[in-house]
Amino acid sequence: MGPKERAISSREQQPPPKRKDSSQPGRNPGKQGNGDNSQGGRAAKRVKVFDARRIQSQPAAAAQNNGELDLQAFLSSREFEIKALEANMCNSKAVSARRAFQVVPRDMRRRTASHNAKRLPKRLRRRARHEMQVDNTPTVDSRRRKPRTTKARIRAETAKRLGILAKRKRNRQLKDAADKAAAGDAMVVDSYVQSRPARPKVKKNTLLDPPEKRSKFAKRQREKVWLPTHIWHTKRARMTEPTDPLWKFSIPLTPTEKVYRPTHRASTIKGAMCWDTSYTSTIRLHGNPDHLDLLIGLDMCRDGKAMQKKVRDGARAMTQLWRVGNKKGSILPGEGSLQAVATVIYNPETETAAVSGPGESGSVKSSRMLLIRVHPASFQQVWDELLRQIKLHSLHVTLQDLRWEIGSIEIAGPGCTESLKGILRPSKKKGKPRESIDFTDLNAKTFSELPAGTNPASLPKNVILSFNIEDPRLHYPPKTYHDPPSETGDIALEFANTLAHWPADGDLKPSPLFDDEARRRAAELPSLSSLNRRKAARVPGKELEPIPADPPIPIILVASRGDITGSGTHGSWTLMAPWKCILPIWHSLVHYPLSTGGNPRFGGLNELRQVTYEQGLPWFPGDYPGTLAGLEWEFRERERREREWKRRPKSKRPVWESLDLGAGRKGEIGSGFACDWELLFGMPPVERVEAKLLPENNKKTAEGQSESKGVAFDSHPLRDMCHFPKWSFDTSLSKQDRDLASLCGVPTVSTVRITMLGRGVPSPCARIYRLPTRDRTAVQSTQAEVPATIPPSKPGALPSNLRDQWLSLAPQPSQQRGTPRHKKAWSRRPPQPKAMPKDADLQTRKRLMAQSLLTTELPYPRPKGNETDMGGYPLVPGEEDLMGFVTTGEVNLSLGRGFAMGHIAAKKALEAADPRNLTRPKSKIEARLCIVRNVGESVGWLAQWELLELC
Repeated sequence: MGPKERAISSREQQPPPKRKDSSQPGRNPGKQGNGDNSQGGRAAKRVKVFDARRIQSQPAAAAQNNGELDLQAFLSSREFEIKALEANMCNSKAVSARRAFQVVPRDMRRRTASHNAKRLPKRLRRRARHEMQVDNTPTVDSRRRKPRTTKARIRAETAKRLGILAKRKRNRQLKDAADKAAAGDAMVVDSYVQSRPARPKVKKNTLLDPPEKRSKFAKRQREKVWLPTHIWHTKRARMTEPTDPLWKFSIPLTPTEKVYRPTHRASTIKGAMCWDTSYTSTIRLHGNPDHLDLLIGLDMCRDGKAMQKKVRDGARAMTQLWRVGNKKGSILPGEGSLQAVATVIYNPETETAAVSGPGESGSVKSSRMLLIRVHPASFQQVWDELLRQIKLHSLHVTLQDLRWEIGSIEIAGPGCTESLKGILRPSKKKGKPRESIDFTDLNAKTFSELPAGTNPASLPKNVILSFNIEDPRLHYPPKTYHDPPSETGDIALEFANTLAHWPADGDLKPSPLFDDEARRRAAELPSLSSLNRRKAARVPGKELEPIPADPPIPIILVASRGDITGSGTHGSWTLMAPWKCILPIWHSLVHYPLSTGGNPRFGGLNELRQVTYEQGLPWFPGDYPGTLAGLEWEFRERERREREWKRRPKSKRPVWESLDLGAGRKGEIGSGFACDWELLFGMPPVERVEAKLLPENNKKTAEGQSESKGVAFDSHPLRDMCHFPKWSFDTSLSKQDRDLASLCGVPTVSTVRITMLGRGVPSPCARIYRLPTRDRTAVQSTQAEVPATIPPSKPGALPSNLRDQWLSLAPQPSQQRGTPRHKKAWSRRPPQPKAMPKDADLQTRKRLMAQSLLTTELPYPRPKGNETDMGGYPLVPGEEDLMGFVTTGEVNLSLGRGFAMGHIAAKKALEAADPRNLTRPKSKIEARLCIVRNVGESVGWLAQWELLELC
């Protein structure tokens, strides 16, 4: 008997133990399986797994023959066992019954991958097709699918004919080339004059067309533009609808996984978050330095003269508000209606360039360049206003559209600096004279000396680091970065010295990202296949060294700070690079192994808004209703909420008309789908047809200007709504005689932070009320009769002590140690009567009973439900006390309570701060109290608002 037969016989002698045996007592033999000889699905799977994991073996004693070792049989038996071990390792791995689409990581899984192999990575498609064929799974093949409509049938027939014609043409060309080669034609010889490709012409004061699209995806980008990382994001995130792009871009909204809490942890506690923000528009201005300063309003910067000098030198970035209608004609800080948030970056260039103006032909004057980065929702307005100001004041400035030439990535979180230092390697000097220019060696050195755990918020405000880096694909996959040992042994002390004497401010040189030729050369990156060939030919374990064919990539890093809404706030980095270099940097960034574990998480538009909200900052354009872009976002959200409301069944959606607000008030105040600014400012309601304010952005006419806004936009009453800044509010509040007449003509709103003082979670469109106005009616006669109890309120009237009820819910500062800080004087439940003493006699019981009946105030007649309170809670004020709406609201995980970004009418806020309306005229806390009620709810919650200074 051979070793294989002996192993099989030994296996038959030892049957596998059964987990459920019908012969055991207490078992039901009728539930053993589906048939007489066949077991159920789970039992069959159990036997299959056991069979795959049971290694066939034989005891060593079987190799002995009459006490002697049979060497050949022993070796054959061991050889069989080794092969059985290898076979079982393969079988055990494949027996788990995991389909190909289940092997894909969770963040890349798709529902259609179970029947469409194209939804899987290429390495799994062959296996998926085999599994579908074995299981007889109904598959989907777009090429073989029959057209269902006449239009689709005509399109399919046309494509088939075009394919046949293209094949004939290709065969004819191949035949002609073969005939020429056989005849020895000289034209076939691959010898021709190589010339430099034509450089693209720089267009000034003209909007550029989107980048050239690949023919494979050209039809999908007719009405929108893809980001550099679009294909990567489509496999892992939910994108905007193909027929409804956002700002003419296809933008990732949120990952397919649930990431609300992981986003908070990665941005504040451990890890890093990254976003592809290449949709941010970039404009380059080139011209006279004085005219540039006048155009952007540099002299009106509120950070001081020292900061103005650093901004002009190119060492700092400046983020300010763009306004229209100010007296000096600048686009940044000043008076006028708020339109956008702009970031200005000067190029630290000191050389002269020729700028010829009218009447100065041939003159050579010093010129400067700067970049203006704005949100795409307001790009067209900024572009038109810049051109208007240049023509109006005859400024020697030219504009260049760089939207499709410069992309950007936003990185935030504790590990953001470590991630950048792990993937960005400053480029070295080349041997050729043209490439030996080192633009920013001091900036690269400063970046290399930063510790891996550096918080961008600890660096100088809006500091700029500009240098060249090597292609990140040369060092892919990235490795975890560790700080080199310090010379002094104290990294914190060296970092403190670096912050005290920031070395990058000393020697400023031009940034290569401003140079058109540098960006063009950086876009000519070698193909990935050529890099793979170089990696295959290298010595194992050795990284690739850059060669002359690897161009340096110019980048600009801008460090920004978060707001101090809580402890441990981290800043963020903004990385700007050429458009075609964003994807290689992105691949290395999302695969960088952090020292704390894991990789940087990517986020979409919702996560970017969440991080901005948790930092206590407004998000553009959603939290800027005083701008045209903010109004466009508001009307877009109104339509979205109404569509979602209509999709719900009638029994599951709120009925706004039946909402009970107490005291006989029925119905929601204003529209339940919107922040109803028209109602707040007493404007007439606008029909839905006219509610669409803004046309589609970035549309051009023949002259490169935006199309007409339309009659509905010009006549809409909200078009004149403007923002009331914090410094203007404080100035008006400090005046004894408040001039409120100037605020009555134009609707003005102020941005506020709202913090809940107790329970309650605000949501978007929540109503913000001021405290009920105190009745200041004086008594005419000194002999007026005063009733012993409060008379009953009129039907539909609010309680006279409603303001006092809300004030009693405000937290009171503790007067003694050990007492709780928050004490509610107005309880939700009425006070319960004290218990009767057990040892009281009959007379005492009668006296206590009579005392309780006489002292308890019972209103007569008994009020109806929800007339004086709402379930034991004070009623919300009336419509006259409505003063604003919440634009962003949720549970702020950084604060651990409800938090919101809202906007209030400046006129009503100043009236609420009037000392005549306050219980304590000098109380600043009482003036900032408000009541927040979510839309569709009856109960309001006490909160406190705080004015926010934008930028």
